[in-house]
Amino acid sequence: MLNKFTGYESGRLGTKPPSFEFKTLEDLLNLDVMQRYANTPGFTHFTINHDCIYRMGYDNFDWCLIGSVKYTDGVELTKFPGSKYKVILGNGVETVLLDRDIKCIIDDIITLKNGTRAIKI
Repeated sequence: MLNKFTGYESGRLGTKPPSFEFKTLEDLLNLDVMQRYANTPGFTHFTINHDCIYRMGYDNFDWCLIGSVKYTDGVELTKFPGSKYKVILGNGVETVLLDRDIKCIIDDIITLKNGTRAIKI
């Protein structure tokens, strides 16, 4: 079955995002756009969440949505783990927070679901 990858980057406003056809996961990973992301500093692997493809890096502290696929069948990538952040809590303790802990993020200030605030480091 022919599948389609549509890049998230659109270039100029009003232009269609780039899209590429592929048949296998290997074909997808060998697309120039995928190779460009694979060769960025800190890259570790690609992940998928629903139809969205992410570039992961630096022990999953760095991620970037790079595009989507029309069909997910045959796109056997690791499931996107969600965001995680290194922070300093109000009491000075450094820790890691996951999406499930967070209510809101504004710039470097993270508000947890319990109302506590932390600063991204």
